[in-house]
Amino acid sequence: MHARQSLALVVAALAALAGSASPGAAAASTSFRAEFHDSPSCPGVDICGKGVVHGFGTVTTTLVFTGFAPGPGDACVTATADREIVLDRDGSRLQLAIAGTICGNKIDGTFAIVGGNGAFAGAIGGGTVRGVAIQGVPSDSVHFTGTLVLP
Repeated sequence: MHARQSLALVVAALAALAGSASPGAAAASTSFRAEFHDSPSCPGVDICGKGVVHGFGTVTTTLVFTGFAPGPGDACVTATADREIVLDRDGSRLQLAIAGTICGNKIDGTFAIVGGNGAFAGAIGGGTVRGVAIQGVPSDSVHFTGTLVLP
């Protein structure tokens, strides 16, 4: 299964879960914006870094690549990854599934929120990822925009 198909299945499953909430439960939908600056300096993960999730504060983040495939062009690779975000203030965690392309130094993709605890307990949502990869080292600067729905 291709990375985009996998992410589409995750988003569809999350939408089904959101639609099955009890009638009395009100979900709060808000804009999700985050910026991360990553480097390869963390043992046990591919890259890690620091950043901010707007409205929640500063975070520490890790990313583990789960798949790579050549294309869609000669200088491109399609990748999937799992990103974990941990709020510095209280340790709340948010998990994201990411699928996208890296062409030269340009990063473009999508993400789905697949789990969370603490301030992010029951979170769902998703959106887009844009960024710049730094050539020669596995580091980046990425921006996430989308929707975060909390119960």
